[in-house]
Amino acid sequence: AINREWQCGTVQVDFNLPERLNANYINEKGEKQKPVLIHRAIFGSLERFLGILIEHYNGKFPFWLAPTQVTICTITEKFNPLSF
Repeated sequence: AINREWQCGTVQVDFNLPERLNANYINEKGEKQKPVLIHRAIFGSLERFLGILIEHYNGKFPFWLAPTQVTICTITEKFNPLSF
């Protein structure tokens, strides 16, 4: 790991998207109101989170996270259909 600091979680307040979606709600007085949309992401984007994991483990993922956990290699072509 290279001990880099990462910005992970984000919270964004969006006033534009509800307007574009023509989103409304009725308040307690029976009046139509425009909502405020709150976007939140605990780890930010998926790409950023994967980058954090890759750097943290220096590319050597633990068993539970490794994309390939077991590889079967054959010693003769007869068993090639069993390998992957």
